[in-house]
Amino acid sequence: MKTLVNALMAATLALSLNAHATVLDFEGDTGTDVLPAVYDTNGLTITVHNWQYGAAAIRDGNGTRTLAFCALDSDACASGTSLTLTGTSPFSLTSLDAAGFLSDGTLHFVGHYGDNQTVSKSVDITLDSFVTYALAGLTGLTSLDIFVTGGIGAEIDNLVFATVDPEPPTGEVPEPATLSLLGAALLGMGVARRRGSKRQGLSG
Repeated sequence: MKTLVNALMAATLALSLNAHATVLDFEGDTGTDVLPAVYDTNGLTITVHNWQYGAAAIRDGNGTRTLAFCALDSDACASGTSLTLTGTSPFSLTSLDAAGFLSDGTLHFVGHYGDNQTVSKSVDITLDSFVTYALAGLTGLTSLDIFVTGGIGAEIDNLVFATVDPEPPTGEVPEPATLSLLGAALLGMGVARRRGSKRQGLSG
């Protein structure tokens, strides 16, 4: 029984190694670069909705290079701007640095799953004051919408995201099945121990 549990634990660890963490920053860009409507970088595609010239740009901020974009309801920028991040496989966004651009505001995240379910998060951002925000729950996404309300815009940097291989290597068990088998094995161990205890009691 112990051998089975060890094997299942090893398979679970191997599956965790199929997740690839990446930090998306914009250090490779120089000058002020206006983003096109569709921008591919580091395995992600960033789509700028309601694209207008200057609606989103890579600029100097946070002592580094940042992605600045206008708010959804801005009256002093390209109103109606929002971003959508998509990947070639399900991905998770675990944290990012963010600040208000030209004003305070609220930064919103709406994650989408393959079964048409969504998850939402929002954080308050302050003008020129970068904060690292942990974003629990934005996991296993097929796409992620990012937009700002109540201000002029936002700047984001150092997006920490992870992608998972769409197919595990041959011989590995998909994670849900692995966890189910592990649970069954642990349950079996408990039953075996109870039976052993009963037998000892009867023999005594």
